[in-house]
Amino acid sequence: MNHPTLLTLQDDKRLDIEQLEKLLGELYQVLGALDAPEAVLDQVVAALEGGPLPHESLLPFAAQE
Repeated sequence: MNHPTLLTLQDDKRLDIEQLEKLLGELYQVLGALDAPEAVLDQVVAALEGGPLPHESLLPFAAQE
């Protein structure tokens, strides 16, 4: 079964739902390893699960010291 195209990239390359889910899962792992703020991780999880995003925006963002 083919997934609908989510994003169109240059040269007719397509990023489908499966690729986006994989990317978000990997991003969550990387952000966790970098000790990202909980709000950032919550936003990625919500996007991965297809639910409403808990934060309207994560910007402006400043790295924690």
